[in-house]
Amino acid sequence: MSIYNKKTLIAILLLTIIISFIFFIATKEDNYNKDELYENKIADHDQNPSDENYGVASNNPIASRVGEKIIKDGGNAVDASMGVSYALAITEPHSSGLGGGGAMLAYDGKPNVAPKQWQYKDISSFKYDEKDEIGTPGFVRGIHDAHKEAGKMDEEKILNYVIPLAEEGFEVDSELERSLKLYGSDVDRDSPFFEGDKTKREGEVVKQPELAKTIKGIRDHGPDYFYDKVGESVSDQVDEEITEKDFNSYKTTKKEPVSTDYLNTKVYSASNPLGGTLMLQGLEIDEATNNQVPQNTQSAPENEQIDPNNQTTPNNRLDYITGILKSRALMYRNRDIVNGQDEDYDEYLSQDYLLGKLNEVNFESNFNTNNVDNTSTTHFVVVDKEGKVTSTTNTLSSFFGSGEFMKEGFYMNNSLSNFSSDPLSPNHGGKHKTPRSYTAPSIVVGPDYYMGIGTPGGNKIPTTTNEVLIDYLKGNGTLQESIDKPRFYNDGGTVFYENAMSKADVSIFKSLGFKVEEKRNDPNFGSVQAALYNKNDKTVEIGHDVGNR
Repeated sequence: MSIYNKKTLIAILLLTIIISFIFFIATKEDNYNKDELYENKIADHDQNPSDENYGVASNNPIASRVGEKIIKDGGNAVDASMGVSYALAITEPHSSGLGGGGAMLAYDGKPNVAPKQWQYKDISSFKYDEKDEIGTPGFVRGIHDAHKEAGKMDEEKILNYVIPLAEEGFEVDSELERSLKLYGSDVDRDSPFFEGDKTKREGEVVKQPELAKTIKGIRDHGPDYFYDKVGESVSDQVDEEITEKDFNSYKTTKKEPVSTDYLNTKVYSASNPLGGTLMLQGLEIDEATNNQVPQNTQSAPENEQIDPNNQTTPNNRLDYITGILKSRALMYRNRDIVNGQDEDYDEYLSQDYLLGKLNEVNFESNFNTNNVDNTSTTHFVVVDKEGKVTSTTNTLSSFFGSGEFMKEGFYMNNSLSNFSSDPLSPNHGGKHKTPRSYTAPSIVVGPDYYMGIGTPGGNKIPTTTNEVLIDYLKGNGTLQESIDKPRFYNDGGTVFYENAMSKADVSIFKSLGFKVEEKRNDPNFGSVQAALYNKNDKTVEIGHDVGNR
């Protein structure tokens, strides 16, 4: 072979290697040093939770780190709640976001003073049609208004804590991967969470430049940027299902929470059209029918059989279970007291009213047990260094809301699907009206402590919150232990329970005439988040649930 041919072959080989390398660089997935991700940079590796007098309870470690960092840098609970809300909007697009709404309760520890409440739920258009599902989102306006009234850190500074999560990216966790796989089939895939037919997987890094740009606009120009410029664009993208007028007219609702006394505490929860009244009814029913010695909600021994006619069963377990099941059945019958047109009425929490209604109901709740779509919500609690506590629930209503992804980087809600189809119901759809929600962010004030608590879970929210609160307030363990215990709920003639439920409890369900079914990986069981502030030693107790039990 001639020298000329050898040089030609070498040149071709080198050119092939160079082209291949360029092609590899251009087409390969980004490689990241995970330690350099912003979510890890803000982690406080030196923090010892037992030494801290503040904390964040959420099922998302990234959002919790953001909230803790804001408090550590001088912010209060409301400041941190803004940061956590936006962090969750970035990292949990299936549960909440700029296209949805929510509610926040804030308590500063002053005796005999009710917590403040801001409701920023999605509301129907002035030109509402019964086929509409998307409401005008309240997230941006509501969180801004809460911060304007009760925050102290500059809003621009707070949003600078979260923008890098969207701009530089965050690492997908198992919960997001699971939600994308299970509930992402019918949503817009023209988003950073999909690559063609494939969903992002655990460990991959997601960047959201469009969402970062939107949050920067809110940071620099306030909520009017969202409700003017972004609102105009969204209106076009959803074919004017909501209009520019709807965006320009949106207002946060400031109102008193509902409350009741329970076991030497005052329990506050979200008022109409949210589900706090239904949750408080469950506590009232427990106190009226089962307020004797504390029951051990870890249940009777595995092999112990329960006689349903014996009212002295160990630690009143039968009474407790009966109360939970009947409360849920009453909640189904009572659900129309929660609506967007009526005021809250004290009579719904009187024991005369409740005991009278209990005599009229059987155990069957008749909720749709197969529908888990509207269980996607996110709840978190913040306690700051001064002892102020916030309890916040944000939601898109269903997993990924309506599934419509806006070019500004977020999914829109489908909250109007929560209207009743019954024209006689006060929850029937109408123009510029907020549909019923079962969300119930709550604050409990005891003699020497107070705490925030809440959960996602659709119409199971009041039941799940009841189970954890009753267990904890009757002294059956730490906050975390009460959250970790197995849960149950009744729909129709069946009790659905988690796999750790004792045989004795299952025997009680059967003895009361129910069919039983064990369920795993069921979002109906919620994800309870709670944080408690001890007034005596100024310590904070955190109890948090996993996203997927």
